[in-house]
Amino acid sequence: MQISFDPNSIIPLENIGNIYKSVRLVDDWGILESKNNGAVLITEDWKYVILPFANSIKSYDNVEETESWKLQLKVSNK
Repeated sequence: MQISFDPNSIIPLENIGNIYKSVRLVDDWGILESKNNGAVLITEDWKYVILPFANSIKSYDNVEETESWKLQLKVSNK
């Protein structure tokens, strides 16, 4: 996993994890990016990413996108 973020925008939640207002995660499953000051919670054990509720999600190709985050899933070549 690769992560890039603004270190000045992190909000720690004791015994839960950290909220990142500006983050980009890249892993085997794809790319997750926050948008428009959207917050993403990464749990303390780094096992889960929790995204904010969205009134609507746009889906196209391998992308799921809301006002506050964008998820681009990798396509399996199996």
